[in-house]
Amino acid sequence: MKHNQEGFGAVEGLLAIIAITLVVGLGFYVFNVNNDKDTKASTVSSKQSATPVSLADTAKQATKTTEDSDKDLIIAAVRKDGVNHGISQEESNKLIVTVDTTVGDNAIGKTSDGETGAEFIVHKDNGVWAVIYTGQQKPGKEIGAKYGLPADWYSVDY
Repeated sequence: MKHNQEGFGAVEGLLAIIAITLVVGLGFYVFNVNNDKDTKASTVSSKQSATPVSLADTAKQATKTTEDSDKDLIIAAVRKDGVNHGISQEESNKLIVTVDTTVGDNAIGKTSDGETGAEFIVHKDNGVWAVIYTGQQKPGKEIGAKYGLPADWYSVDY
């Protein structure tokens, strides 16, 4: 009797893993549904506004275009990572993916299905963005050191 009360057993651990997987998968699904709506609304509004630009504005736009194209590539990498981890392409396309900060060849953001979500960190190697971390906590210092992440993106405790 006393033995059965010590910590989690194999069944409880397996059930916890299944529950977490379902919550994350559902989170990706809802996040993607909302992102698809936001993308369509953004496309409509950007096509409706046209203004003359100066040379200085052109330089700013070139920088912004590079950032925007990186942002699109980052979002595509996050969606591909979701499919690689077992969610369908349709569910992945419905995820809401937000790129918060890009520093050099690294970017951090959030992904959600509208109800639940997680943070992600991507790294660009030879021009290709790939997810190096997804979770609800910060990654450990090993990942931070390996990819040269900003100090506040990872935990120094583990």
